[in-house]
Amino acid sequence: MKLQSSEGLMDKTLWTDTVEHLLNQTASANPTPGGGSISMVSAAFGLGLVIMALEVSNRRKNAPDGLSPLINEGRKILDAVRVSADADIDVFNTFMSALSLPKSTEEEKAQRKQAIQYATVKATEVPLSSARLCVAALDVATQAADIAHSNILSDVATGTLLLVAAGRGVLLNVDANLGSLRDRTLAEEYSQERTAQEVEFQKRASLVQQRLDARR
Repeated sequence: MKLQSSEGLMDKTLWTDTVEHLLNQTASANPTPGGGSISMVSAAFGLGLVIMALEVSNRRKNAPDGLSPLINEGRKILDAVRVSADADIDVFNTFMSALSLPKSTEEEKAQRKQAIQYATVKATEVPLSSARLCVAALDVATQAADIAHSNILSDVATGTLLLVAAGRGVLLNVDANLGSLRDRTLAEEYSQERTAQEVEFQKRASLVQQRLDARR
């Protein structure tokens, strides 16, 4: 995958960066990594905190049943979250490539418009997919709020906050692209899913809070 850096384009994934380099890239004039990919990096760390709470709980004597399957489920989602952070950069690069296509002739203009629309659809679908992953991760957090050890529930709470913020962050990318979709039926379908996903974030965040409060 191509990432823009101060040294130029390079083949890499976000996940081979040091934290310092990733932060420096984010705080630079380069357009990537942007809000979508950094949101999913945040989601990965949020889910990571939830998994950590489960792992620590699972090491204790008389650990409750269900921890190991939930940990495995969380790690599968975490793998997908990692991929989604890179996917956001991929679709951005695809969109920029479409914008750079020649437009000297009518045929070139038509091909460029088609490429831009294709890239816009992908740039809307990827953050919607990322939002679904945040919902799945929040489902893990919801269960963790019930069975993680009481001494480590603050990490479940922190992870939940990061996941909700990440989900809302990727939905901003959906919002940014909806108006550019020429297929208005598809745009309306995406808009409805976008709204539904945000409702799901709030439902799960509230449920986690209720379960944590009940254990205090």
